Amino acid sequence: MQQLRLVFALLLVVMLFARQHAPPAYAAGYVVNSLADNTTNNTFCTLREAILAANNAPANANCGAGSAGNDTITFSVIGTITLGLFLPNIVSGAGTLTIDGGGSITISGNNAVRVMTVDNGASLTLRNLTIANASTLISGGGVANSGTLTVINSSFSGNNAGSGGGIVNLSSGVLTISHSTFSNNSATFGGAIDNAGGALTVANSTFSGNSATNSGGGIYNNPGSTLTIVNSTFSGNSASTAGGGIRINGGSATLKNTIIAKSASGGDCIGTLSGTNNNNLIESAASACGLTNGVNGNIVGQDPNLGALTGLPAYFPLTAGSPAINAGDNASCAATDQRGVSRPQGGQCDIGAFEMGVVSLPLVVR
Repeated sequence: MQQLRLVFALLLVVMLFARQHAPPAYAAGYVVNSLADNTTNNTFCTLREAILAANNAPANANCGAGSAGNDTITFSVIGTITLGLFLPNIVSGAGTLTIDGGGSITISGNNAVRVMTVDNGASLTLRNLTIANASTLISGGGVANSGTLTVINSSFSGNNAGSGGGIVNLSSGVLTISHSTFSNNSATFGGAIDNAGGALTVANSTFSGNSATNSGGGIYNNPGSTLTIVNSTFSGNSASTAGGGIRINGGSATLKNTIIAKSASGGDCIGTLSGTNNNNLIESAASACGLTNGVNGNIVGQDPNLGALTGLPAYFPLTAGSPAINAGDNASCAATDQRGVSRPQGGQCDIGAFEMGVVSLPLVVR
C-alpha cells in the first residue's frame, strides 16, 4: 500500500511539473515598417508578411516567427499601402488578429482588388485605419466576412463591388461596427454594406454618399440576416430602386436613436422593421420603414439640420435647433458618441452619431 501511495505521489508531481512547464501559446506583436506590398526576403516587414506570420504561415522571417496565438499588427510608418493583390485570408485556428493603423494608415485596393477576406471561424478587429478604393466584381469590395469582424474608429471610402461595396457580411458572419464612417462606397446591392445572412450591429457610425444601382445605398439587409443600428447617422445616400439609406428585404432589423435623412434617391428607409424601434428621426414620411411620427419617440417628416461632414472618421454634427437634440432614449443610447464624447450631455441623449453640448477635442477610441 505504501508503495502504491508513493507511485501516485510521483505521478502527481510529474503531472504538476508538466502543466507548469508546458510551453504556452504566446501572443505575437508584429510591427509593419514598410508601405510596400510584397514578400521579398529583406529587412522590411510588410503588411502581407505580417498577416502570413499571424496565420502561422510566415513567408520569411522579416516580421518574426509565425504565431498560432492571438496577434496584433501595428505600424511604425504612416501613409498608404497600395495592394497589387488581395491580402492573405484571415484564417481560423490561428488565434484572433487585430490590425491597428494608429489613425495614419490607409490600405488601398488600387481600384482593382478586394482588400481582405475573413474566413469562417476566424476573428479580425480593424482599428484606427482606412480601407479605400477596393474593387471586385463579386461581393465585398473592402472585406468579405464569414467569421467575426469588428470595425472600430475606422473609415471605408470609395470601395465598390457587385454587392457590399465596403463589406459583405455572409451567412456565418458576425459583424460589429462602432465609431466608424462609410462614405462614397458603391455596389448593385448594399453600397456600403450587404448583410447577406449574417448578424450586423452598427453603433455610433456615419454613412454618407454611398450608392446602390439597385437597392440599399447604405445597408441592404437580406432574408435570414439580423440588423441592429443604434445612434448612427445616414445622410446623402442613394439607391436607384429602393432604400437610399436602408433597404430591409427580409430578416430582422431594429433601429434605435438613429437618423436617416437626405437620401438622394430610393427613399430613406424601405422595408419592415422588427421589435421595438424607438427615438429615431426619419426625414421622409413616405419612406420611414413603417415608423409613425410621435410613436415610441420617433420623429418622422422633419429635417435633422445636420452640419457639414467633418472629422476623421467623419461625422455630421447637429446644428442649433435640430429636432434630434435631447430627443433620444437614454436607456438605449450608446454610452459615447462617434467622437468618444460621453452621453447624455443634456437631460436626454441626442439622436444620431453626434452628441451636442460640449466643446472638446475628439477622443480616439482604442
